Amino acid sequence: MKKNWKRIPALALSVSMALAPMTAWAENGTGAKTQERLESKVSVTENDESNGTVTGVSVVDGTDGYTPVTNPKPGQKLTANIQTSEGEIGSYPVNADAQYERYYEGSDTILGTGPVYTVTDDNLSKKLCVKVSVKGYAGEAIWKADGKVGQLLTLKADKTSCEAEVL
Repeated sequence: MKKNWKRIPALALSVSMALAPMTAWAENGTGAKTQERLESKVSVTENDESNGTVTGVSVVDGTDGYTPVTNPKPGQKLTANIQTSEGEIGSYPVNADAQYERYYEGSDTILGTGPVYTVTDDNLSKKLCVKVSVKGYAGEAIWKADGKVGQLLTLKADKTSCEAEVL
């Protein structure tokens, strides 16, 4: 018999209990019923999600605090601002419930866990990403740079000059 569990928002609940060993009927995977001794432990945790949902993340230049970053460059400070259904959570003052994981695209190595990350020469030729979540809020969001650190972004040329912007 399948149980239908319902998520109840705005409820913080934590229940733990241990049941004495008991004998019960169970299916053994072939459809036949077998008698088994079960030792049960039940742990239920319901997060208080009354704060809302994480809806996005924007990364801005940490020097001025508002210029959007699409292609990071060495020496640049990247600040992640978390958007929620209740508004934005900025990086200052630091919100203890905000969680940040900075990594390279395609890698599970964590580069940093703070709201601000300084791009280094070690990041050259790699695409930076940040995953954010907030305790008490449902969901998470991921930002990925448009290009790799140090990637040639624009090239302008005419008859008298040539100009390139390298990030």
